[in-house]
Order: sequence, then C-alpha cells, then structure tokens
Amino acid sequence: MRSDGVAHSKIVVGGNELEEVESYLGQEVNMRHDLTKEISQRIRSGWKAFNSVKDVLKAKKKEEKRLLTTQRAMERSMLGISLRDHIRNEEIRCRNGVKDVIAELRAVAE
Repeated sequence: MRSDGVAHSKIVVGGNELEEVESYLGQEVNMRHDLTKEISQRIRSGWKAFNSVKDVLKAKKKEEKRLLTTQRAMERSMLGISLRDHIRNEEIRCRNGVKDVIAELRAVAE
C-alpha cells in the first residue's frame, strides 16, 4: 500500500524485503479511503454465504412438510380416520391430543 505521489522504494526490515499487498486479512488496504472494492467484495461474500445455506433452508421446509404429513397420517390411523372422511387436521388434533411435531421442535430449539 502506498500513498499517491510517493516514489516506489523497497522496504527492508531485518534484512527481509516486505511484500507490498493490496489486501490484508481479507480486507482491501488503500490510502484513498475508497471503499468501492471493499464493499463489492463484502456483497459478493454475503451472497456466497446466503447461497450456501439457501438449499439447507429449502430442504428444511421439505423435511418439515414430510414430518407433518407423516404425523397426520399416523394420527388418522390411530383414530381409524380415512382421508376420504374429510375431517380437518385441527379436529383430528383435538380428538387425539397429540402435539404438532414441528411446533415441539421449534420450542425445543428456542
């Protein structure tokens, strides 16, 4: 990193020449206080992180639906109710007193 208008010269410390860098620990270093590149990099990093968990979030919703579907099928089976009986899930839940598996999982996670 150099200030504009300063002559380029080697910097030697303890006999070792220091390397000139544009970024340090993943953050851009400059003397102009221009954050355009830094902000662009952070936006790209943010999208990359979001996209890496996006599929997990979608999968989680699919798994929740599978759990709910299975739970309701088991509840109907316990009560001897068929889908053809057209009884609402709320009514089935009232009859058997079983708690919603997803609500219980969320309560435990909090």
